[in-house]
Amino acid sequence: MRTHFFAVLAAACFTFSAAVSNANPYSPLRTTAAPINGITTFDGLYSGTPVDLTGIKTAGGTGLTAFNVAGYDATLFTSSSAVESGMSIETINGQSALLHAYVLNTATNIGSLQISSNDKSYFDLKAVDITIDSFSVGTAQFVRLIGYRNGSIASGAISIKTVTSSRSGGLLVRFDVSALPGFQGINAFSIQTDGTYFFKDGIGVDNINAVNFRSVLPVDLISYDALLLKNRTVLLKWSTTSEINNAYYLVNRSSNGSDFSSIGKVTGSVSSTDVVNYQFTDSDPLDGNNFYRLSQVDIDGNQKILSVKKVTVKPSGTMSLYPNPVVGSLVTLDYGKIVSSKVSYKVVDASGKVVSSGKIHQQIQELNLPVLGTGIYTIQISDGKSMRFEKK
Repeated sequence: MRTHFFAVLAAACFTFSAAVSNANPYSPLRTTAAPINGITTFDGLYSGTPVDLTGIKTAGGTGLTAFNVAGYDATLFTSSSAVESGMSIETINGQSALLHAYVLNTATNIGSLQISSNDKSYFDLKAVDITIDSFSVGTAQFVRLIGYRNGSIASGAISIKTVTSSRSGGLLVRFDVSALPGFQGINAFSIQTDGTYFFKDGIGVDNINAVNFRSVLPVDLISYDALLLKNRTVLLKWSTTSEINNAYYLVNRSSNGSDFSSIGKVTGSVSSTDVVNYQFTDSDPLDGNNFYRLSQVDIDGNQKILSVKKVTVKPSGTMSLYPNPVVGSLVTLDYGKIVSSKVSYKVVDASGKVVSSGKIHQQIQELNLPVLGTGIYTIQISDGKSMRFEKK
């Protein structure tokens, strides 16, 4: 398979090197192109003779990479003994030009070929064509197309084809994964065997159909709420539908909206495509304004602010009564803090006469007052607190 190519390449080796130094327009090593939205072919990088992308080098388990080939990075992984590996743009068996990763020593094996977006963007893979030069043994093997998101296999991003010997030797095999949601939002895919047998000689890739390129946030936040509870605590609640390499969330608080300090950390789900609900309780909020900033930190330590919510808390110990003015006989007394022991209250009119009395046993308590005439009244607490209210 490689004899014809290397007869041409050997004759053109010096010419190609000189062409690269002289800004060969077909050399992907000279470009900074981003992937295109749609079908990518390699015909524009082919000028009638094979184009060497890497030279002949060792690939091994660490991989041999050709950078920015029509907007993609291609990495070939082989057995450690494959010291003569390379990648090129060439035609095979009359097909149009494709990206070809190969080994020269037929006694060695190819592990996989991985394709990733050169600008690290995420994309939805719809289809890709591959060619397999040959297998190590046997007449029928499984070939896997696997999608990756930030170095991990994306959930549901595996497609398997059975390829027989009659289809190897350069014939294209089409993977159509447009109906598989797992291949949406990936930033790399690889071609592998089933682990029992290995590719021989080479793997080719053509007609990469990828769309919707974008930079994906590590976390897709769908809601974030900050709730002031009756016991003067603040409950923070948030939900996500997607998490990628998410280590944890940071909760920061500020009284002015600009100077924040950390008050807690909540472990994330690392990677998830399901709805995940979280919550955090601030048991001792500040008097007045509380700005709660929610941030996400990924496994690499990168941090991103997701949202900020504001909650206003009355100063600790401040008592209130509502409605004020009082309309009926039922009023609500907010004692201003948690009641640790029962305290008593009395309501007096403008002349100092006691018109009602009782006990307070919780911070927020409903009081049933007697029928009061129009005027100004004072509620007095046994701990010394008092406040005036009006009865209409």
